[in-house]
Amino acid sequence: MSKPDKGNLPFEPPMLIAGSSRSGTTWVLDVLATTHELRPIFEPLHPGAVKDAQRYAWKYVPQDSDLPGMEEFFLRVFSGDLSTLWTDFRVPPRDIFPRLSTLDRLDAFKKLLKEWQRALNQYRTCRTWRSRNPVIVKCIRANLLLGWLASRFNAKVLLLVRHPGAVVESKLRLGGFSWDPSRVISAYRNDENLFRLNNGQYTELLSQDLTNAQAHTLIWCIENQLPLSDAEKNGYLTVYYEDLVDEGVPEWDRISRFFDLKPVEWDRELFSSPSQQASPDWRNASKRVHVHSKWLDRIAPRDLRDVDEILKVTGVTNYDAYTPSPKKYLST
Repeated sequence: MSKPDKGNLPFEPPMLIAGSSRSGTTWVLDVLATTHELRPIFEPLHPGAVKDAQRYAWKYVPQDSDLPGMEEFFLRVFSGDLSTLWTDFRVPPRDIFPRLSTLDRLDAFKKLLKEWQRALNQYRTCRTWRSRNPVIVKCIRANLLLGWLASRFNAKVLLLVRHPGAVVESKLRLGGFSWDPSRVISAYRNDENLFRLNNGQYTELLSQDLTNAQAHTLIWCIENQLPLSDAEKNGYLTVYYEDLVDEGVPEWDRISRFFDLKPVEWDRELFSSPSQQASPDWRNASKRVHVHSKWLDRIAPRDLRDVDEILKVTGVTNYDAYTPSPKKYLST
């Protein structure tokens, strides 16, 4: 396929929300899509839910390179032609179409019924969203593709960054298969391009046996240091999760201006409403969380020491492990 001409694309400059998982990207997507009646495309790089996504998820692709089929894939995403259970309704196909071999107990059938009920509720909630225009895309596996996406598609990239300690604490607390860092670490260990990034900055760490806290922190560093350093050059809007919580409307106005969205009177209830991906203690709380530092009370001291160690080894300077707010200058 010939390279797309940015001046002749079948859509306006795409709107993309990018960030590491557990950074608040779903929250930002839902606030913007609800307020501005946009069509949300949810995590099109989910390797277990979207065909072909595995080829591009957790990959480092320099701006002057590409992978087979990559342009066609993202043309479908940004034009709204990609339509799946996951991207449209946030329902993992494996949850409602499990392998028959797993349905060997009554509990398994009860769980399947519950998943179908949830899927039906999601369909009722999301079915009208597909008729909206324009599209806004949210990705948690595309941070190392952002330069390529900005260059090829003139994408407007909002880079959402959250304290690595908060991200690590959330993943450790949730646990389970979805938050096992070994899959992502394995993907990065097998990415030859990544070993050339920043003169091999991550090579030695990737070769070591890491605790879960160290692995999650290293993933955060790999996914955030490059886009943070490229943000000004590539025109990304860097937004800190902590600023959204602390400052509210001015930060949301800044995001709207960046995406060329019309000024609005914000529904402040949306700012404190949990997203589908929010942790259970937030979703179930009678009073929503309005602070961003509670993770410091929950993380184990040994895990926080592991976070601190990796941040220091990798040279992260915009966050300190023991301080909940960002320092507001870039990683080296």
